[in-house]
Amino acid sequence: MFDGIFWDNDGVLMETEHLYYQANAEALARAGVELTLEEFCRISLRQGESVLSLARNSVETIRIS
Repeated sequence: MFDGIFWDNDGVLMETEHLYYQANAEALARAGVELTLEEFCRISLRQGESVLSLARNSVETIRIS
């Protein structure tokens, strides 16, 4: 049984956003998509959307070509 739950919103106790960027950049690179820090900040942090949609958009572009 738990006596409590430890919850950390990113940046409150530990700054991990750079690790999240790096993991996403590496995953997208495997799909042939380059993710810049500026794109990551715009899409993920400002718009609140997933940067992984860039891989889907890349695949759709290849299918259309």
